[in-house]
Amino acid sequence: MPTATYQIAFSGEAVHGYGIVLDDITINGYIDTTIVPEPCEAPTNLQESGVIFDKSLGVIDVVWEDQAGATQWNLQYRLQSVSTWNTVVVSETHYTLDNLEGGAVYVLRVQAVCADGTLSDWSNTLTAVAQTVGVKDWLENSVTLFPNPAKEYVDIRIDGEMNVKGVEVYDVYGKLINTVNVVDNPSRINISNLADGMYFVRVMTDQGAVTKTFVKR
Repeated sequence: MPTATYQIAFSGEAVHGYGIVLDDITINGYIDTTIVPEPCEAPTNLQESGVIFDKSLGVIDVVWEDQAGATQWNLQYRLQSVSTWNTVVVSETHYTLDNLEGGAVYVLRVQAVCADGTLSDWSNTLTAVAQTVGVKDWLENSVTLFPNPAKEYVDIRIDGEMNVKGVEVYDVYGKLINTVNVVDNPSRINISNLADGMYFVRVMTDQGAVTKTFVKR
């Protein structure tokens, strides 16, 4: 229910400040009051479904839990390297995004469209890598991070003949924290100044892009 202002009518005898009723005097009037609706609950537990698709295009399959009794949701997604969101309106608590950039890291969130037309807050933010098959498997097998977990440094080793266009390191929130100029193979990334946790390394080559993860301890 949207926020609205209502008038409440009242009438009665005027009462003296000491509790004495004044003779034959009646007061009638209105009081304006604002009724604020209960907030529309945001979806929770946005996560990848775990479904694997046999297709060459980038795919992310997600599910979430409805908390508002909604029948429609706004699902937003973007590459973690950009700030512009794309929006899809969906009618189930499950959706498959396809035609994405295979191996790229995306950020996703969802909000409920409630029965009265109000919108919930956004759900938790999900960071996910778009699936691919075939090229993805070959690229993933060709790029190795070691040691993993790591403490001081991570080496990137690339097998096979391919030209590396760039290497980027992201945190779990999708923030770009380092750009690496790859000259040698393997190439070393200094991670000694990073906080403990999981990170994404995106390796861009002339054969496509692949994203690997490592843990700093």
